[in-house]
Amino acid sequence: MSKEAPVDTTVPLTLAAAPKLRCIDQLRGLAALWVTLYHADGSFWRTSATLFDGKAADFFHTQPLAHIVSAFVFGLGYFGVPLFFIISGFCIHLPLAGNSRPLNVRAFAIRRFFRLYPLYITITALCMALYWIRDGWGHNPQLTFGSVIGHLFFWHYFASPPDPGMGVSPVLWTLSLEVEFYILYALLLPLLRRIGFGRCALIGIVIGIAYRTVWYSNSSLDPHWDEQWPRIFYPSRFVFIRFGEWLLGAWLAELYARRSPTGIIRFPWSNPALLAGGCFCIIFGVAFAIFCGLDRYATDLLASVGFALITLVAIRADAASQAKGPTPVSWWQRLGTFLGDRSYSLYLIHFSAIVTTVEVVARLAHVAARKDSMGGTPVWLLAVCLGTAMAFIGAEFTYRFIEAPSHEFARKLVRRFEQRSVRLATARADPVTAHQ
Repeated sequence: MSKEAPVDTTVPLTLAAAPKLRCIDQLRGLAALWVTLYHADGSFWRTSATLFDGKAADFFHTQPLAHIVSAFVFGLGYFGVPLFFIISGFCIHLPLAGNSRPLNVRAFAIRRFFRLYPLYITITALCMALYWIRDGWGHNPQLTFGSVIGHLFFWHYFASPPDPGMGVSPVLWTLSLEVEFYILYALLLPLLRRIGFGRCALIGIVIGIAYRTVWYSNSSLDPHWDEQWPRIFYPSRFVFIRFGEWLLGAWLAELYARRSPTGIIRFPWSNPALLAGGCFCIIFGVAFAIFCGLDRYATDLLASVGFALITLVAIRADAASQAKGPTPVSWWQRLGTFLGDRSYSLYLIHFSAIVTTVEVVARLAHVAARKDSMGGTPVWLLAVCLGTAMAFIGAEFTYRFIEAPSHEFARKLVRRFEQRSVRLATARADPVTAHQ
């Protein structure tokens, strides 16, 4: 990840003229689907048995073969989060990649606000309403005045142990981290360009390794180490040690913007070598965390590196394919793009939809008091499948009526500001003509 080479000026390559990368939407859809299946798998088995936290031996000895298999298929779905971070870094930086244009902070803030906030606050309010119906106000750490104010500003670190402090839905903590990434990007963009995104990503990865090493070393010596620190400093949530992972995506955007005239990204490794390296990083990260008795978040860093390499392969293959001319789109590509468009809605709503549906089914079947004993049974599988189906239905609804309209509103608002800026610039340059 050395500092980027100068842009090839033999053939001007503008992002406006570049074909849309279908693989990015498909990877985004895959990430959302994987996270959804991860939570569905956990809801189905209803057990604290896990491969991580030093419990792997017990897991392999006590759990049925079906659970062991699902643990390596669906149980690793939390990897959708680092994949999301890679895609986010790529998409956010892509409009400014390969050039020196400054960031239009107002337009950037408007787009990011309407991209995240309307759906986020809707799901947050819905989750709080469900907690209120079930527990009543003040009887749940998520239903307090401080919690409400914190959620309004993406701050979910108010709860004390044993509450995990992830927010009213366990996916919301990633939104807090995402907003912090945006702030750092806006503040540090000139410095990132001066140093080079590749180097900055490498520095961030080294910092992440050092921080995690210190954290887990102290955790192994002191069982209460984690409890002594606010959750914002946890390795999985501390923005300064995860920013390098997000910058990997921004670095990919730079590589894409500086591709060859034929649209191919120049890189010293071949696609098979990149794919093998990416898979190795992910597999090694999982194995290392399992055998060292670490939590699943210890795999985030290597997973991000692995997904960055895999995403680079996908981008290179997509760009090369589209450089040859129009190609037919397969059904699975259409499905991936469809899921990619709705990935944010699915990501935010799926957990609440699955848990609420399963809870309703359990009460209607009069088994609410013994839900844990129902885990792994065919009846419970039907309940979880119904909840997953409701998640997809809810995602389609929120995408059509909340997410897509808010995106369109943001585009119109930014366009209005841009037109106004052009008129003002014209007026300053030629007051007489502008007056006429």
